[in-house]
Amino acid sequence: MNKKVIQKYPSKWQAEILIQRLEEVDIQAVAIFTPREYASVVTGIGSGEYTVEVNEADYDEAVQLAASFSQDDRPIRLVQEVTSDSFRRMMSCVLLSVLLPVVFHIAATTLYMKLLNQNVSSIKKLVATFFLVACWILLYFQISYIYFIN
Repeated sequence: MNKKVIQKYPSKWQAEILIQRLEEVDIQAVAIFTPREYASVVTGIGSGEYTVEVNEADYDEAVQLAASFSQDDRPIRLVQEVTSDSFRRMMSCVLLSVLLPVVFHIAATTLYMKLLNQNVSSIKKLVATFFLVACWILLYFQISYIYFIN
């Protein structure tokens, strides 16, 4: 049977809530994740959208239910209680996401300095210099975009 799209959401939880409500009235639905573009997948920002699809026979009823879903006033508990343990885990992930790339770049720089002292061709040194400078520039933009612009 053919599937038809009834709604698109930026986050998975919204699609899951709609699917749950559709299943309450015996309408089978699926959420399909579609990545946006390569650059946003790499950075993890705006990684994609979730498309909710139903069978063609249930389409009209599902569209009506999806329209009422946005106007529904039922309270939904979406967020778990934040504990000190989850806060510590979140902070360690943030620190690691900044520190690990910096540590790897420092290691690459020290290896580059060793390469300069070795007897290698100037083309290899030029290529190594280009990649090292490019990687440091990308790291700067990555950190400034993720942590200071947003």
